Amino acid sequence: MKRRNFLQFLPAAGVSSIALNGFKIRPFANTKMANILSNCDGVQDRILVLVQLKGGNDGLNMIIPAAKFDRYVELRPYTHINEDAYIALDNTLPNDSLVGLHPRMTGIKEMYDNGWANIIQAAGYQNMNQSHFKGTDIWLSGSDTNQGSTTNSGWMGRALQALYPDVEGAPTIDMPDPLGIQVGDPNTSLGFHTETEHQNAINLSGQDPAGFFSLIQTIGGAPILNVPDTDHGHEVEYIMGVEQSINLYAARISQVFNAGSNAITSYPNNSFANQLKTVARMIKGGCKTKIYLCQLGGFDTHNAQVDSGDTSLGSHANLMGTLSDSIKTFFDDL
Repeated sequence: MKRRNFLQFLPAAGVSSIALNGFKIRPFANTKMANILSNCDGVQDRILVLVQLKGGNDGLNMIIPAAKFDRYVELRPYTHINEDAYIALDNTLPNDSLVGLHPRMTGIKEMYDNGWANIIQAAGYQNMNQSHFKGTDIWLSGSDTNQGSTTNSGWMGRALQALYPDVEGAPTIDMPDPLGIQVGDPNTSLGFHTETEHQNAINLSGQDPAGFFSLIQTIGGAPILNVPDTDHGHEVEYIMGVEQSINLYAARISQVFNAGSNAITSYPNNSFANQLKTVARMIKGGCKTKIYLCQLGGFDTHNAQVDSGDTSLGSHANLMGTLSDSIKTFFDDL
């Protein structure tokens, strides 16, 4: 393997990445974390598909506090959704608990009516940080806002370590798949970072899934024989182990992707929907990955959030439609 190619695969904060279906995919191994998650027997076989809304979503215009509409208007004097425009979520709730959905979220409304969706409000942390960047780090790391608190590892990485303490960045018989996969973003999410740098990293993008394993094979090299028992030799052995793990993960991801299929081919035509389409196909192909992270960006809408003549239209409305329609299609596909 050429040095230039190999540098793409070296450990980066204990993460690894693979590209699939035109999206950069980052598989993550593990870290240390609270043991409570590893004792939840009822959810051991579940798969978490996490959607991150990047840029600062306006939560009040997404889940509208209908029970306190006057206060909502005070907080959003120019951008609030009118009472006759939002979708009433559930009129059977107590009057002081009534909420509405953004009018573009018809797909989520349908899922809620069928018992397939729920809403948790007021989820956050005390003393909210006003910085997009620090706030995101706090959320992804699961830390708090106390002075001196660290954000060097992520809650997902620590959770995976607790659930799979014997998996260290390489496939096993019981767990042949990456523990976590990030889709569609070349930048590794802090949420999957580990507390130790012991894992391999693949950084390829834009590859056709059917040819992904073949691509990895073309840049691999023959193993070195008779590695000396020296510091240099130990580093060489580590590099050889990284390459072996890359090949195994590449073969496995190609296998599950090719084994899967999408029952629904008419996904919305956008990048976020394509991320979910890829995840659905991998799950249906038998992939055992526990956490998938998909991302929808563009939420720094500023003065383009709503149209001046109709607050139910604008950039935020388009994002709400993309989010809702894509998730509903993904759910129907599964």
